[in-house]
Amino acid sequence: MNVVANKTFRASDGYDPVDLLKYSRDHFLATKLLFGSHFQYYDSAAHLAHLSIELLLKAALLERDGQFQAEHRLSKLVDQLQAGGSSFRLSVRGQTTLTMLEEYQSSRYPTPLNPIDVGSEDLPDISALWHELVAELPKPLFDSFVSADKLTKGTRVLMVKDKDVRPSDSAESD
Repeated sequence: MNVVANKTFRASDGYDPVDLLKYSRDHFLATKLLFGSHFQYYDSAAHLAHLSIELLLKAALLERDGQFQAEHRLSKLVDQLQAGGSSFRLSVRGQTTLTMLEEYQSSRYPTPLNPIDVGSEDLPDISALWHELVAELPKPLFDSFVSADKLTKGTRVLMVKDKDVRPSDSAESD
């Protein structure tokens, strides 16, 4: 039984649209770093690119409806926003990229029988989509996001810990 499939996340339970946008932004920035580093990280970049767009769309739903469902299909999230009266109109390039990112969801559990192609050449389209969707956010949400404290996320303070405090990297393979 898949209990999470019907889960509803509510603002009344502490979920915050600006926090979701912070996570979206940071996953997007990590996507850029991973695509710009080494091909071994492209699958992780694909996963984070999908998650970034997913969180951005869920932030808009949370702002508008006070809740969102545990849904991972990006096209369904856009449909929910459009059905509820939000603009979120995508350009042809944006729609094509959204479709590509939906395939990226399978990078979470790669299937040898149906592998997805992932490459750094996808980054300009992903970047354009992220910025296109941010531009579609309601102005009050956008303004709150832009002016939000960058040192906190999810009720915690982001900081670099002393190197001696970090867990051992001995499990990392070379």
